[in-house]
Amino acid sequence: MATPLRIGLRLSLLGTLDPKKPVFVQGDEQVARAWQKYLLRRDDVADVRLYGARGPIDHQLDVIIHFNPFLDRVAGKKNVLYLQNAFPPEQHPGGTVGVFRSAASRFDGYLFTSEKLMQSCADGAVIPFATIPMCSILNRQPAMHIW
Repeated sequence: MATPLRIGLRLSLLGTLDPKKPVFVQGDEQVARAWQKYLLRRDDVADVRLYGARGPIDHQLDVIIHFNPFLDRVAGKKNVLYLQNAFPPEQHPGGTVGVFRSAASRFDGYLFTSEKLMQSCADGAVIPFATIPMCSILNRQPAMHIW
């Protein structure tokens, strides 16, 4: 068996589920915490850690998955973009696909929420934006095949 993966999940904002903090709950954090929960149940995953946009990445990681295309790349790590946000063309030229095209060169790989989005952007893998289907995918495929 290959060495178990050490995965980082990078979000724009962390701590939004804390009832004491005066911020709106972010769906990204809910999804990332679900990924962490289910990935940690796998034998081929050693560690999954969540990081905010500005906090230090001070752990040894094999891959860092960015939940937002505007987050900075982490030097010395494999950087993967999970494109699951919708960007309106009125605010972002080309909409979601336009944002992807402007950010794509900063990432080493891509995860998408749908086959259609992947076909519009680039080769990658599809992890549906829903907890139950996502969890069944993460539970049944070897981690190296997902990334």
